[in-house]
Amino acid sequence: MNRLSEDLFCEMRQSELFCQINESVWQMICENSESVELEKGQILFCQDDPADAMYVVLLGQLEVSMSSVSNVSNVADEKGRPVLIGKVDPFMPVGEIQALTGGRRTASVYAGTRTRLLKIPPPVMECIASDAPDTFQKILNIARRRLRNDQLRALLPNLFGTLDKTELEYIEKHSEWIHLCRKEILCRQCDLGDCLYIVVSGRLQVVKEDENHSKIDLGTIGRGEILGEMAFLTGGLRSATLFALRESDLVKISTDAFERLASVHPRAIMSIGQTLARRILKAEEPFRESAAQINLAIVAVCPDMPLAEFSECLSKELSMHTSTLHLNSRHMSGIFGLRGIEHIKEENPFTVRLSAWFNEQETRYDFMVYEADMSASAWTKQCLQNADKILVLVPGNKPVSVIEKEFISFFQNECGESSNRALVFIHPEGTSRPSGSDHWLSVLPANEHYHVLQGRNSDIGRIARLLTGNAFNLVLSGGAACGLAHIGVIRALEECEVPIDSISGTSMGALIASQYAIGMGYADLIRNNRWFWVLSKPMKDMTLPLISFIRGRKFDLAAKMIFRETKIEDLWLPFFCISTNLTSAAAVIHRKGPLFKAIRATSSVPGIVPPVVQNNEILVDGGIMNNMPVDIARRFFKGKVIAVDVTDAKVLSTSQAEFPSPWKVLWDRMIPLKNREYVPNILDIIYRSAVVGSRQKTEKAQLDADLSLRLPLERFKFLEFESFDEIVEVGYQYGKMKIREWKDR
Repeated sequence: MNRLSEDLFCEMRQSELFCQINESVWQMICENSESVELEKGQILFCQDDPADAMYVVLLGQLEVSMSSVSNVSNVADEKGRPVLIGKVDPFMPVGEIQALTGGRRTASVYAGTRTRLLKIPPPVMECIASDAPDTFQKILNIARRRLRNDQLRALLPNLFGTLDKTELEYIEKHSEWIHLCRKEILCRQCDLGDCLYIVVSGRLQVVKEDENHSKIDLGTIGRGEILGEMAFLTGGLRSATLFALRESDLVKISTDAFERLASVHPRAIMSIGQTLARRILKAEEPFRESAAQINLAIVAVCPDMPLAEFSECLSKELSMHTSTLHLNSRHMSGIFGLRGIEHIKEENPFTVRLSAWFNEQETRYDFMVYEADMSASAWTKQCLQNADKILVLVPGNKPVSVIEKEFISFFQNECGESSNRALVFIHPEGTSRPSGSDHWLSVLPANEHYHVLQGRNSDIGRIARLLTGNAFNLVLSGGAACGLAHIGVIRALEECEVPIDSISGTSMGALIASQYAIGMGYADLIRNNRWFWVLSKPMKDMTLPLISFIRGRKFDLAAKMIFRETKIEDLWLPFFCISTNLTSAAAVIHRKGPLFKAIRATSSVPGIVPPVVQNNEILVDGGIMNNMPVDIARRFFKGKVIAVDVTDAKVLSTSQAEFPSPWKVLWDRMIPLKNREYVPNILDIIYRSAVVGSRQKTEKAQLDADLSLRLPLERFKFLEFESFDEIVEVGYQYGKMKIREWKDR
C-alpha cells in the first residue's frame, strides 16, 4: 500500500469533501486504501464492469464517457461511439454510486491527464458512514446528483435523438429537478402549459374532470415519458391533472430553455412532435394501456394470510410473462449483508443507498414485487412508498376483525384513501362461492379485487395475466336463444387451453357469463340452462301485454334459483354486464351489487320482458346501447379480447309490397302444405328494433377484438330454445375451429 505524502494529506484535509473528517478516520482511510496511478488515456474501469470500490482523484483529471448498452438506451454519437459526458477534478469521487449500491458501472472512466487516485474499498466506505456521517452525507449527495443525471442521460436519446456532450450539458444546465412525494400534485387541469416535464423515476396518475365534475382516470405515465407536451407546444391550458402515485423525480424544461435548445438542436422539436402524434393516435384508438414498468407491493391484513407463499407464487407467474424481481426484507438483508434492514429508519443515510439501488433495478426489471413484512415495519413502509400498485391480502368469507381494523388504520395513514390498490380475497379450500366481499370493499375501497382459492394456483396465474396485460377477456353478446351457443364456445376455449381471465356480456351473453364467473363448468352450464330455458319455459309465461308480453315471474324464480343472494363482487372471475337506463338514456355498467338484479336488467328486452326499477329509474336490455361491450372490456381489463357475436343475422325483409294483415298471416298458418312467405312476427320486430341501434357499435367491436367469432346461427329463431343441443353444438364446433386457427397464427 502506498502512503500519502504530507503535503497531499494537508491539501485533502482542506478540500470541501473531506474537511470534516477527524484524524482517526483519516488514519483508517490511509491504512486501508490504495493509491492508483494512471497515464493519460489509461482506463480506470469500463462501462458495465462490476464495481469494486470508490475512487477519489488526488492529482490530474478523469474523463467519463457513456455508450449504448443492452436494455438501457444511453448516449452515443451518430456512429455509436462513446460520448464524453463529464470530467472529474481533484478531490472529487468517482464510482461512488456502484460502491454504495453494488452492481455494474454505468459509464467508462479514463485518465484525461496523468492522474493519481485513492482507491477506497466498500469496508472503508462503511466506516466513513458510521464514523464520519457528515462526509458520508456529502458523498451521498454527490452520488444522488450523479445518479439523477445518469438516469436522465439514459432517457434523453429516446426523447430527443442522439445528443453530443454540448447538448447534454445544455439540457442539464437549463433543466430544473422536481421531486414529488406520493399524492403530490404536479399540475392541475386548466393550468397554463408553460413547460414540459420528463419523468426520470416514479409514476404519475393522469386524471381529467369532465363537464359534470366527474373524475376520469386516463391512466399512468412512468419513467422515460414526456408530460405536458401538447399544452406546451400550443401554448394552451393543461388538459388533465397529474399527481405522483409514489415518490417521483422529474425534469422541468421551460419554454425559453426549450426554444434555445430547438434553435441549436432542431431534432428535439421533431421528437416532441412525434410524441404528440403518438398520443393523439392513441387517444383515437380503443383504450389499450400497455404494461409498463410496475412496482407491486403485497401486504396482508392479518398474520394468518399466506403472504410469503402468495408473493413467491405470483412472482413466478409474473416471470412467465415479463422480467420480474421479488424482494422482501430477508432478500434485502442478504443482498446488502445487513441484519435488521427492515428496521432502518427513513433518516438513516443507508436509505439513500437503498433508493439508488431500487432505481437501478427499475431499469432492469418490468415488475418489481415488494413483499411487505407481517408488521408495520420500516420495510413495509418502504414497500408502500415504492409501490405503483398495492395488492392487499384479506380473508375471504370473514368479517373484519379488530386486528384487521388496526392494519387498515395504518394502511390508510400510509397510503390515503385513493391509492391504486386491489384486494385479493384468500378463500380456504372447499369454498364454493365467496361472500361478504362488499363489506371489505366498503371498509377498504379498492380499484379492483380478485378471488383466490387456496391450493388453486390457476387463480394466481390469472392475476398475473391481468397485471401484465396478457389476460384473455371473453365478451359475449346478446341474442336470446342463439346465446346458448356461448356455452359451446366456452367448452371450445377450455379444450384449446385458452384461459378465461375475465368474462362479461349483455343480455343472454351476460346470463351465460355470470354463471361461468360463479364457477360453473361446462356440465353445470348445460344442466342449469337446459332446466332454465327448456324445462321452466320462462318465455311461455305470457300476460296481458300492457307492459310486456312476458310476465317475468317464471324468469325471476328460475334466475333466483341459480344466482341466489350472490353479489357481483363475490364472483370468482372479474365480470360486468350492460343494461340501458331509459330514464337517463344512458348505458349502465353493472360491476357491483346483487347479481340477480343486474342479470334481470340486462335481459329485459323492451316489450317482451318487464323492465327493472332501480333507484326510481327504468332499466332494460343492454343490447339497445351496447350489445357486445368490447370497448368496456378494453377499459377494465388488459390483454386480448375474444368477442362472440350471436346476434340474429337473418335479413329482416319481405317480398310483399306491404305488410299483410294479422288475419291473413293467421289464415296462412292454418292452411297445411301451403308455401308461406316469411313475414317477421311481432317478437322479431321488437327484438330487432331493440338491438338495431347498437348494430354499428357491434360491428366496430368485432374489428377491435383480437378474436371475433360471428357464429353461423341464421337458421335458428329468436326464441327457439327447444333447439338447445343443436345451438350449443354450433357454438362448440365453430368456436373450436376458429380458436385453433387463431392459436396457430
